[in-house]
Amino acid sequence: MAEQYQTALTPKSHQCAKQALIFVLIGGAVFRLAVFLHAKSLFGDEALLAVNVVFRPLGHALLHLDENQIAPPLFLILSRFSLLIFKNLELSLRLVPLLSGIAVLWLFARLAWRLVPGWFAVGTTTVIAAHFVHVKYSTMFKHYSSDVLVSLIFLLAALHWANLRSRQKYALAAALPLMLGLSLTAVFGLFGLLVVSLHSAMREKRRNSFTAPAILGLSTLALGGAIYLIGFSQYRKVGFFYEFWKAGFPQGSPLSWPVSAIVQVFDYLVGYPPLHELWAVVCLVGLISLFVRARDRTAAIFSVAAIVAGLGAAIFRVYPFAAERVTLWLAPVALVYLAKGLDALWRFRPRAFLKPVAAILTFSLISWAIASVYIQGHELWRVEEMRTVLRRQSEVESGRTPVLVSKGASYAFRLYSDECALAKTVWLPEWTLTHDQIGSGWLRAGRPQRFWLVLTGADFRYMAPAWHVLSRFCMVRQKIEEGVCGAYLLEVQRERFM
Repeated sequence: MAEQYQTALTPKSHQCAKQALIFVLIGGAVFRLAVFLHAKSLFGDEALLAVNVVFRPLGHALLHLDENQIAPPLFLILSRFSLLIFKNLELSLRLVPLLSGIAVLWLFARLAWRLVPGWFAVGTTTVIAAHFVHVKYSTMFKHYSSDVLVSLIFLLAALHWANLRSRQKYALAAALPLMLGLSLTAVFGLFGLLVVSLHSAMREKRRNSFTAPAILGLSTLALGGAIYLIGFSQYRKVGFFYEFWKAGFPQGSPLSWPVSAIVQVFDYLVGYPPLHELWAVVCLVGLISLFVRARDRTAAIFSVAAIVAGLGAAIFRVYPFAAERVTLWLAPVALVYLAKGLDALWRFRPRAFLKPVAAILTFSLISWAIASVYIQGHELWRVEEMRTVLRRQSEVESGRTPVLVSKGASYAFRLYSDECALAKTVWLPEWTLTHDQIGSGWLRAGRPQRFWLVLTGADFRYMAPAWHVLSRFCMVRQKIEEGVCGAYLLEVQRERFM
């Protein structure tokens, strides 16, 4: 343990903190595993991405994805292999995010303990272990947990870079850019690592000390360009990632976007906490303390370079992936600042005033992270069971009644329907469900006397006006609901439905 921490922690307190950290790691892993084994059916964005894995050949991971979905190619390939090996649809597709989420727990605990050995490392690791957002992204079929994992891998590589042998540096410089296949935001971590390697090379002043940074820079440039072109291939329908920019700059001003992004970092840390400014000040104190201590300066250089690269790429629109979920991969870096800032407050003199402040802030940080599970945790267990709805529908369906499927429900419907059901399906094209859209689908189905209407998720929020009009012409003969999914057997009561 570093000398300056020996006065802050007694051997007994140090041992208790280490045991608590192990308990937090085990608890976080068990929590993720429990949510994972719950195995609710794929829904929403998961289903949108899943149809691109389930119904496509393995080699099409680099091609355009349906419905303007975009994901790292290696993530898609690993998910496809998992599905081929383990068969179970939900568990197989969510296996890569689960393993990434558990690895994030272990890597962040190791990183936090290296920089801040003691209770503040336990506190910030608890946020990663228990926070609703991190648990959610570790147990759903999206690549966000792998984004966080890759950021932590690069930060740990940066911390150990100066102590590596030349051959180890060459190997890492050639291998780490391959992580771009697992995370589209990895390019920012690679930039941070490149800055660290150049800083280390300038300090060494050896003839071959710049070889590893050169290899890292060239391989990052080559693979980053390839990923960028793949992104164009996957997202070509909207032209230069227009929807990504729209999502990344909701307020319409690139100049105000960095402030918004930094605020959102704290949203991911502790679940939309109050007093954003207070947490920002603590993080700033942590960043300064990282620069002050030579042993930790590498972490500060890496994180500042990575954050500046990400924000700069988003502002100047040179790498569109920066604009989407940019705050998520920044979250572990900000948590490092937070842990360091709390530790600095604890050790700052006069301790009589700031020591209780650090303790209260740490307690509130952990409490808010745990409360986020209580407040939003129903989403982890929410049963959006299209699978169950379709099974129950097949039990009561005796003929070939047409099925009208909303846009929101269509992808989960494809995943869980058999060929017989798909043969009598009419797909409704618009995301917002209206009476006119239902009537148009009814005409395409051949004006049946009876038809099924399948809905899910957001459809229910917009259905009130449509139901009001439908009730004049149709009567509900059968209702099947599970979670926020539903199938309704409607019978036309008037000749003029349209």
